[in-house]
Amino acid sequence: MASSNQGCVPRAAHPSVQALATAGRKAPNKPSKGLINNKGENNCFLNVVIQSLWHLDTFRLKFDLWKDHKHTSEEEGGRCVHCALKNIWTFYHHSSTQLIPPHSLRKTLHLLFQEEDRFQIGSLDDAAEALDAVLESLHKLNLGDSDDSCIAHNVFGIKMSSFVSCRKCGKSSEPLTSNRFIEYVYISTLRELAIKRPNLPFETLLKISTQEFRGCPEPDEQVACTDILNPVTRQLMHIPEVLALGLVWPTSNPSPEEIISTLRIVQMQIELQNLFEFHPSLENSRTPFVLRGMICYYGKHYDAYYYCSVRHSWLVFDDATVKAVGSTWADVVNRCRLGHYHPSVLFYERKDMLSASRILSSVPPRNPQPEPVKLVELPPAATVTQPVLQVAPSVQEIPKPVIPESVSQSQPEPEAEPQTSTPKLAGYSLVQHSKKPRVVSNIPAGYIVLP
Repeated sequence: MASSNQGCVPRAAHPSVQALATAGRKAPNKPSKGLINNKGENNCFLNVVIQSLWHLDTFRLKFDLWKDHKHTSEEEGGRCVHCALKNIWTFYHHSSTQLIPPHSLRKTLHLLFQEEDRFQIGSLDDAAEALDAVLESLHKLNLGDSDDSCIAHNVFGIKMSSFVSCRKCGKSSEPLTSNRFIEYVYISTLRELAIKRPNLPFETLLKISTQEFRGCPEPDEQVACTDILNPVTRQLMHIPEVLALGLVWPTSNPSPEEIISTLRIVQMQIELQNLFEFHPSLENSRTPFVLRGMICYYGKHYDAYYYCSVRHSWLVFDDATVKAVGSTWADVVNRCRLGHYHPSVLFYERKDMLSASRILSSVPPRNPQPEPVKLVELPPAATVTQPVLQVAPSVQEIPKPVIPESVSQSQPEPEAEPQTSTPKLAGYSLVQHSKKPRVVSNIPAGYIVLP
């Protein structure tokens, strides 16, 4: 969370900073809220994504500014990630309860990815993949003419131009443009490099460990150079406002020593130009990024950590439980060591954007009166026996749900046993998936079960 800083002035050179300052909003200075994860729901992977999007100032503020839109049918509205997130944002902004239901986004992803058998209600999925799916779905709702007007690409977009130049013949390939939301790195390669070259900064270690090599780009095999590998030149064409680093582990249960050695490599601030080669159009852009938080995983369960400048402490978000960890990064490292939690995604936010968000005045978002999100019925083939849908609260009267014992404990119950799935990256597994049906139990007060 960002604290208000009345003495700061935003850097007017950046248009996004000006837009946020003009909007007149800041990070809400309210107690942090948890998210519901009843027994059998396996919402933890999605809860950490929701908490991340909310606590990343740049995304939250721009999402509040995103203009409303209407749907031509209830079915279309039930598949809209923007409307599902907006419904959850209503609880963050206006609800007096400290426990928020994530079910609107849970069901929306269920419907959107039903044919792919991903993010189905009751199953445990990968948090990084869920984040990517949410951002990609928001991109598809883009009402502008380019990625620059898309909130997902504007905040998280990593736009790259890649080409290969042969060191023997000088032949160069045509540049290929790619766009993604998460930069992945193999932890085993990163740790091996850190052991060999312990004096290198974190962003340099990332750059070397993600370096790719290819052969001669000459298409004619008779002419192409042999026995040579050339480094792939990757030039960053757009500076994101949030850099998401996905950490791919060779095992789902690394040792405490491996977790500690990895977290100790992580730096609180990085320079993006040390991680990526900048496109000539960005040569004069010096952009420091500050570590804002991370998603961690252990034993079929996720939690998230974010630094709160109001409390001057790191907080852990473990479904319904939100509590202080300590004021230093060493406190976070120690908690991860004790709980065997290893980092899955790191979030770095632009320093100038943080400065802007902390001086914005406290003006409530548009349309403060919440509206219920209309969701379509699940088809008979779905694995859900009875889906739980929340009713959006009114500003005047918001019921306080009873926190079930199963989600209020500091140590969560084990999630459903996942089944083995095809690894996303060769030799590595980002997460395993569960296909067990969801068990509806411990329904909080103020919510209903629809037949």
